[in-house]
Amino acid sequence: MSDLSTELGKITNSILSDYVKKVVDTQVANLHPVTVSIKGLSKLTGMSESWLRQHAVDTPEFINIEFDLGSKRLWQADKVNDAWLTYINQHGTPASTRLPQSVIREQKRGLLI
Repeated sequence: MSDLSTELGKITNSILSDYVKKVVDTQVANLHPVTVSIKGLSKLTGMSESWLRQHAVDTPEFINIEFDLGSKRLWQADKVNDAWLTYINQHGTPASTRLPQSVIREQKRGLLI
């Protein structure tokens, strides 16, 4: 008798787990992503809004994470960091954070820390 109840418990747990997974997946699919405006992009990347408008937001890295509301440009907050790192890898670091070539050469020679 205990074998029967154990088997019924396993079957019930399996059915419930499948149902819960299906419901959760359906609910998650209906969620809208958290988005940020150009001000949020500025805070997350450390760059000015004007620099981002001129150099970054129209690149494929940021266009891919854009969430279109029609009249306002928004970007998916959870994907900004990856897009920024991809942008840096493709285009180099922004000019405001680059070191002069002379300093880089001195660092490579070991003359500067």
